[in-house]
Amino acid sequence: MFIHNMKKTIGYLLGASLLFMTCKPKDNKSITYNNEVFTRCDTTPATVLAKGLPIHYPASMFTMDSIIGIVDFQASDFFIHLYNEKGQAIGNMVRKGRGFGEITDYNDFIIKKEEGIVSFYSPGKIIEYDVLAYLSDSTSYIKEYPLPAEVYQKSSFYHNAVRTKSGKYLLIESFDENRLVTVNGKTCNVYKTYPNISGEGTEKDAAIFRYASKMAIKGDYSRIAFGTYIGGVLDILQIDDTLGISPVKTLGIYKPVYAKVKNSPDAITWGDETPIGFEAMDTSDRYLYTLLNGTLGKNLKAKDAINNPPFTEKISIFDWNGHAVKQTYTGKKLMGLTNKGDSICYAVAYDDNYSLLKIEPFK
Repeated sequence: MFIHNMKKTIGYLLGASLLFMTCKPKDNKSITYNNEVFTRCDTTPATVLAKGLPIHYPASMFTMDSIIGIVDFQASDFFIHLYNEKGQAIGNMVRKGRGFGEITDYNDFIIKKEEGIVSFYSPGKIIEYDVLAYLSDSTSYIKEYPLPAEVYQKSSFYHNAVRTKSGKYLLIESFDENRLVTVNGKTCNVYKTYPNISGEGTEKDAAIFRYASKMAIKGDYSRIAFGTYIGGVLDILQIDDTLGISPVKTLGIYKPVYAKVKNSPDAITWGDETPIGFEAMDTSDRYLYTLLNGTLGKNLKAKDAINNPPFTEKISIFDWNGHAVKQTYTGKKLMGLTNKGDSICYAVAYDDNYSLLKIEPFK
């Protein structure tokens, strides 16, 4: 949930076999901020499906058909815990380890709901886990796909990567100076631009987006959204059929205020006056379902923060054009969130023992 500490960018050519194309918007004006994008807040009571979940720290969630998945950030054995819609445990997958299909450390999983796939990037390759095949006791539910050699040989500093349905590679978040790189056949599209959210230049803008931002990809891969943890900025990009990238909307809600890391001048973190932004994000074809906090960093350090942490109790919903659609109050401290279409959300509540919740935000 917290630090993804990246660095700078990629370059121009990946040998003779890959052609690089750079995508740039026409301008990069500074954005304005409005923390009242939601003019009202409804109330939607949450139904408790299960209590005492055997997880250490819920990092994210997903749904597939009638399956609810919870990703454990601090897993000791399995990273993903599976439940049915009644809240009953039905399995665990993605073992912590060094064997085939195992991973040693948590990185963001990319969920391909329509395909029933959990995707994970490990340096040089993409690992895909077929959830439905796993639950049917298939022995071939794990597949590994190496990145194109030219890409990996050029830079090992990719943070995440995913394959589209057609098998083309959509590379997410480079550690280098390029923000996003996509591979379409022998063409690499490079998207370098960050929105001007800090007023202090691209390096600071990039550092803010690289610190624990939440990300969601539309099911048809036509759009991708990022929500910053430091401050509350929602940035939506469009991806065309050739995997070219262009901006759609940048919505400024809370202005990013960061703190510098001692003895590491290029690194940033949240500080006492940092508005805490997006803590979870999932998507349907129409909407983005998010946990948008707004509390200040100093409240995370308060004496009673361990027993009464300032997690948000609201679900904030946006459309894919960056418009605020609805905000609803649940009465529960929420740590994870996922949605099944636009009728049901599932969440993890912070309480004495983590609880699994069902919420109907539009009811």
